[in-house]
Amino acid sequence: MSTFFLFLYKLVSRFKLISVLLLLIVLGGSGYYASKLNFAEDISSALPMNEKIGKMNFVFENAKLLEKLVFNIHFTDTSGVSDANELTGLAADFTQKLEDDLVPDYFKSIDRAPGRNEMQDMFLFFQDNLPLFLQTADYDSLETKISIESVKTAMDANYKMLISPVGFATKKTILSDPLHLTNIALEKLKAFSLSEDFTLQDGFIVSKDGRNVLVLATPLSNSDTKLNKELFAKVDSIIAELTVNSNIEVSYFGTSAVALG
Repeated sequence: MSTFFLFLYKLVSRFKLISVLLLLIVLGGSGYYASKLNFAEDISSALPMNEKIGKMNFVFENAKLLEKLVFNIHFTDTSGVSDANELTGLAADFTQKLEDDLVPDYFKSIDRAPGRNEMQDMFLFFQDNLPLFLQTADYDSLETKISIESVKTAMDANYKMLISPVGFATKKTILSDPLHLTNIALEKLKAFSLSEDFTLQDGFIVSKDGRNVLVLATPLSNSDTKLNKELFAKVDSIIAELTVNSNIEVSYFGTSAVALG
């Protein structure tokens, strides 16, 4: 080995100019190709690459539920009197701040509970396609609903509803479906309910005890640790700003938060 380095030294000493030029060419070429490198901070890239790992990464990147980041807005005092309106008020400010500051650079979207228009669109969809959602047993219910006695009962209930304070909100639905036949199909949606412990209030998912409000958001990436480090720094800053001198906390959990550690 020492003979090789001695030979190299003598060669460089003999052809100094050529050696310097070759060194400059090597350094220039190395610098050029180094500038073309793109580094991605992806924790999944640390895993061995094979078919099973590739499928697992695909699931984590594309599963709609797993990609969500869930914010839990709740009171710091678990024994005090709860006011869901206070939580939904902060939730409205929080989601607006997220949308203004972090969409689309860090979040794809901030998910909201369906509003009145979306609920009406869903009702009309089921109404227009009612036969597609009916099973054999449902036709027995239909036969009961169109009987003379049931029609009379339904009309009496509709009249009382229309003259009540909520009549302005239900008028359109009653006129389009006075016998409430669409409810047969809508009842089937209960089978997809994940929990009965939550309800909708002011466009937000609220626990029945009024002590928790959930806000769902979709990060731009769940595995880009560099991007998510910036994201959560900004999120923590927004939370601190909105909850200063408040009895409300905002915690979060999700794949992106776990990946960042």
